[in-house]
Amino acid sequence: MSMKYAVFFKVHMWNETIEKVYNKLITCVKTGDVFILHNNTDSSIEDKYGNLVTINMQEALDVGLNISGGFWHNGDYPSILSFLKMPHYDYYVHLEYDVFVNNNIDDIITIMENENIDVIGAEDKNPVHIKDWVHTSFCIPYYAVDEIRRGLYCIVFLSKRAVVSLLARRLRQSAMQKEYNLQTWPFSEAVIATEVFHSNLKARDLKYFCDNLDYYDWKDVSLVDFAEEKSLGKKTFFHPVADLKKFIHLNFQTSRKIDNILLEKIIHAKNTKLFCLSYHLPENNEDNKKQILESYKQVMGNKDLEYIFDNIISVGCVATQSSISRYSASDNEADRVLNILPRYGYSIHTEKQENPWWMVDLGEEKDIKNIYFFDRPDFGGERTQNLRISVANNPEEFHPIFQKNNTDLIWNYKIEVSGKYRFVKIHLEGEGLLNFDTCVITGP
Repeated sequence: MSMKYAVFFKVHMWNETIEKVYNKLITCVKTGDVFILHNNTDSSIEDKYGNLVTINMQEALDVGLNISGGFWHNGDYPSILSFLKMPHYDYYVHLEYDVFVNNNIDDIITIMENENIDVIGAEDKNPVHIKDWVHTSFCIPYYAVDEIRRGLYCIVFLSKRAVVSLLARRLRQSAMQKEYNLQTWPFSEAVIATEVFHSNLKARDLKYFCDNLDYYDWKDVSLVDFAEEKSLGKKTFFHPVADLKKFIHLNFQTSRKIDNILLEKIIHAKNTKLFCLSYHLPENNEDNKKQILESYKQVMGNKDLEYIFDNIISVGCVATQSSISRYSASDNEADRVLNILPRYGYSIHTEKQENPWWMVDLGEEKDIKNIYFFDRPDFGGERTQNLRISVANNPEEFHPIFQKNNTDLIWNYKIEVSGKYRFVKIHLEGEGLLNFDTCVITGP
C-alpha cells in the first residue's frame, strides 16, 4: 500500500469494555497507525499504550471554529483537529469507542485509493423525512432544506481532500454564524453528508465493504460478547456496543416494545434481569410477553426462578391495596404485583400510613404450595423492615406465616405454605409505606 493512513479511536473515558473494543480494533489494522484520541477539555486519561492524542475545544476555537454543542454536536471536529496535528496522512479513519470492528481496514483503504473514494459512512436508517428530522432546523440557514443530506458516521473513512473540504466548510459556517449572529449551528452528521453533495466528493456506503451491517445503528445497543460471536467469519461493524449496565440503560430507555433483534441479544446474554426488563416493556402485547416467557424457559430453565414451571395460581386474580400515592402507576396498580417475571423495580407504592397493606383474592380457597416475594431491588430492605405475610379464608381473620424484622433485602424469597386459602396479604406492621416488586403464588 503506497498511501499512509491513521485510525483514531475516539474516547472520553477508559474502562474494561472500551479496552476490549480497542484491542479488537488493532487486530484489524495492519499497515495503518492507530491512535487513541481523547477530548481532554474536562478530563484526562492515562497514555497506556503510548499512542494517546489529545484534542480540546480551545484548539477548535484557536482554528476559528464555532464550538456550539461541543464535540458531540460537532463530530467532524476530531477529524479536522487530528488532521491539523498530523497532516501527513492520506486517509483518516475515525471511530467512536463503542464501534466494534471485525473488518480488514487495510483492504478498505486500498479500495478507497484505487477507486478515488473520499468518504465512507453508513446510511442513516431514520425513517423520518428530512424536513421533520430533529437536526434539520439547526442546519438552516447554512443550507437550504432540499440540500441537506444525512448519514451515520460512528465510523467514518475520509480522504485528506474530504477533511480539507470539511475544514473549509466549517470555517465558512463559523464566519457566517459570527457575522449574522445566528442562533443555530449545523449538526455534524448533516454537514459531512451534505459536504459530499456540495464539494463533489466521491462517497460509498459502508455496507458495500461488509458482509452485513445488521447490528450497526445509532441506538440498538449490543453487548461486546454478542458482537464477538455474531461477527465470527464476517466482515462487519457493530454500533453501539457496551457493558451490561449501559446495555440496560440504553436499550430499555429507548425501547417500548420487544423486537426480534433485542430478544436475540437477550437470549445470547442468558441473563434473567434482561428477560424480566424486556417482558415489562410498556407496549408489549400478550403475544410479545408469551414469546419472551417461552424464550426464558428454554434458555434459563428454573435456574434463577425455581417456580417458572410450577402451577402459578396468582396471575389474573384481583388485588387491592390500602392506598395509592403520587408515585403510583395508576389508581388500580395493585394487580401489577401479580407477575410471572419480576419488574426489577416496583409495582405498587402506598402512601405513608399505619399498617399499609396489599392483598390478593384467589377467587376461592385453593391449595397453596409456595409464595415468592420480590422486594424493590434498588432500595435495599429498609422499607420492608417490618414486613408481614398472612393468609386467610375470611379477610377479617388473617394469620401470619412470615415476618421480617431487619433491613435485609429479600428477593425471590420463598415462603412454604401448607393449606387451602383464598386470601394472601402482604403488609407492614406500624407506620410506613408499602413499596415492592412482585408476589408469585404457586399451587401443587
